[in-house]
Amino acid sequence: MNWSGLVSLSLRYMHLMEGAMEKVLFGCPNLECLELGHFGGFHHLEISNVKQTKLIIDNLETDESDIWLEISAPYIQNLQLLGSCRGICLRNMASLVTTVLYFDFDFEDGDELMESGCLTELLHSIAHVENLELGPWCIEFLSILELEGWQSPPSCRKFVKLETALEQLDFPGICSFLQSYLILRH
Repeated sequence: MNWSGLVSLSLRYMHLMEGAMEKVLFGCPNLECLELGHFGGFHHLEISNVKQTKLIIDNLETDESDIWLEISAPYIQNLQLLGSCRGICLRNMASLVTTVLYFDFDFEDGDELMESGCLTELLHSIAHVENLELGPWCIEFLSILELEGWQSPPSCRKFVKLETALEQLDFPGICSFLQSYLILRH
């Protein structure tokens, strides 16, 4: 395929084999934004196009709780993870400036250990971003992590948006998260 004029691509409700996404991306050399929704089938996504700066993932679908989607995208500046995003692992995302996490991991009951491992790894992967938005599930789980003694990695973000209903159980996570900001400590 050769979609050289395409700058934005949204693919939804699909099941692709490993390597298929890279072939699609190779045929779109001017792509700036990729949105994947309700998808599955592959476990590695490598985005090496310098022009592609935005990635939106909305509902990663997998039947196996131990399967991860590993994303390597060194030039992505804006990342949004929405809906059910069980097991996303970020590698080589050094250009990230803005990250929006309005998702939940949707694990089976009793998989809190796996959920906490996924979220802590994800938060460490994005510790360098300047702008961060966290949804209600993340806030709730930050409170659980705080009660377990976990501390958010140090950060110097310029913008943070916390979307929450401000229930009493949310406060430990919010406090722990805000304490990680170096600029607030001075």
